[in-house]
Amino acid sequence: MKHKSVFLFGALTLALVVAAFAVGQASATTGCFTDTNGHWAEVFICWMKDEGITTGVGGGKYDPEGLVTRAQMAVFMSRQADVPPSNGNIQIVMNSADWNPLLSNTAALSTANGYTKKVFTSPATGEQYVVASPTLPTSFYGRQLKLSGVEICFDPSVGNVTVTSLAAYVDTQHSGVATTFVTAFSDNTVYTGPACLYYTFTPIPLMAESIVNLEVVANWTTAGTNLSMGRATLVLTPSVTLASPPNNDSPQLDFTGVNSRPSEVKSR
Repeated sequence: MKHKSVFLFGALTLALVVAAFAVGQASATTGCFTDTNGHWAEVFICWMKDEGITTGVGGGKYDPEGLVTRAQMAVFMSRQADVPPSNGNIQIVMNSADWNPLLSNTAALSTANGYTKKVFTSPATGEQYVVASPTLPTSFYGRQLKLSGVEICFDPSVGNVTVTSLAAYVDTQHSGVATTFVTAFSDNTVYTGPACLYYTFTPIPLMAESIVNLEVVANWTTAGTNLSMGRATLVLTPSVTLASPPNNDSPQLDFTGVNSRPSEVKSR
């Protein structure tokens, strides 16, 4: 019974954390509490209120920066366990620090006005690749997840660096060997200023060994100039029916890891 209790506690904790990213049935209502208007997590807080997970701290307030006791967490988890699985989309926000150079350009983190970005500098002109390989969950409440969209934010140096193409690839592997290679989207528009671009595409099923690669191809016309990469938001769509586990010993709730940073959900 002890092992079962520990597993249940862990499963409920994961469910509560990831449920905060379920946006298909998340409330778009604002003003659910008097002290959450304009807060970056307002939509998630309002979802918790709508689902009966939280009632606030009284007086119409939520205290979004307040601490949570172990007793309060137990109440949250108990109430969340009664919330039915959502068939809506799930958003996973990738940390801007996860962008990395593929070739010779260098990179450094920079924070200004509360917004963190990864700044790339190319030692030469021509095309350079910026890549990220976020780790994503493959199922949610026993429903298989599919990659169905992505938003990428970046800021080229005006007149010096232009982004020439964007691409997202999914490698589904078996025994370490890639079996599929899918181009999710491609955009050849030239951008010379800050932009956050959102793309949707035919949903790509994510398996236990799926590897997601995001690539940005930039063309440097002047060496030594910068390309700043911000957050990336990946949209996952759950299957309508429950996914079959690989074997009888595999739990329905299966997370391969979530590379997400709620604190990065900020408007530019």
